Amino acid sequence: VEIDKKQHELDLLNRKFDAIMKQRAGQGMDEDAGPLEATIVSLKREIAEKANESAELQRVWIKMQTELVGVQNSNQAMSEGQHDLRARLAILEQKRARIASQHEAQQKELANTTRLTGGLH
Repeated sequence: VEIDKKQHELDLLNRKFDAIMKQRAGQGMDEDAGPLEATIVSLKREIAEKANESAELQRVWIKMQTELVGVQNSNQAMSEGQHDLRARLAILEQKRARIASQHEAQQKELANTTRLTGGLH
């Protein structure tokens, strides 16, 4: 957005420069050539400044886009890691439930065996 704005300003300055050059060409090289030449130099300087500013903004934009891609890749890796951990947690919870069920069954069997053998002594 800001780059487009700067580009628009650059276009306006170029149009001003072209208008001044056409005016100068129509007048020939009379007394007004001095002030017009100063205006031309000033406009050229403004154009160069705007071009430099635009280039800097583009460089900053590219840098920010690169950072954005890095952050997105990091987020994707974290999301995948979180998914893997949740899957592992689900598996471990199922294993814990199965072991708890087996433990309970063994405790019942032990209690039953103890009860049955208690009558033999």
